[in-house]
Amino acid sequence: MDENSNINDCERRREPRSDKNFSLQLSGSDVVAEAIDITTSGLSCLLNKRLPELSEMKVEFLLPESGDESSISCSGVVVRSMPARRESDRGRERFVTALYFLDIDDTAKKRISSFTEQ
Repeated sequence: MDENSNINDCERRREPRSDKNFSLQLSGSDVVAEAIDITTSGLSCLLNKRLPELSEMKVEFLLPESGDESSISCSGVVVRSMPARRESDRGRERFVTALYFLDIDDTAKKRISSFTEQ
């Protein structure tokens, strides 16, 4: 890749994503989680603790501004976890973590897809 290449050329996601932040719950964990972005196949989030790659967990969240008050719940697996390097995170130990959804149903995928198109 040359120095003039567009960073978007490296984008690996196949689905549209939304970069609206919202809280989520990781079951069986005392981790504080804030979603950074979401697609129908997974999400990136900021955590106050590093989770090992390939860790499986239950994920539950409400999509903000979606008009639907029911939560989405599914299993996910950690595919990446790196220290956060955002200016706003200085002085706090936070990790950018990517979760891949394992068993998300079609209804939840449709809700997420509608949300990402807003």
